[in-house]
Amino acid sequence: MERNWSVGTKYLNDKTRLIVVGITGREASQVVAESEALYPGFIKVGVTPGKGGTEVAGVPVFNTVKEALSSPEGKDVNTGLVYVPPASVKDAVIELIDAGIKLIYIVTEHVPIRDT
Repeated sequence: MERNWSVGTKYLNDKTRLIVVGITGREASQVVAESEALYPGFIKVGVTPGKGGTEVAGVPVFNTVKEALSSPEGKDVNTGLVYVPPASVKDAVIELIDAGIKLIYIVTEHVPIRDT
């Protein structure tokens, strides 16, 4: 099925497999639920420290990026989506980069300029 991506970028396609960092937050959980209803299966795993073992709209949640990517569900992940508070963006992005994720979208507003 052809996907109509609301992000509007040439880098998202039918081979995109997402990890959502901050998946249990208010905005992220809403976006995940809507996305899974329209395009089931492209969001593979989510991460929120302390919330591992739960699910958001059927997407398994893990405590760390490493744990998520080591899971059977996370094996094909190739793109990161970051929905964390501004002060946590830098650490979230470093964790994704250290895990080998090369394409990362940061949705967070007001990220400290020195963290960009």
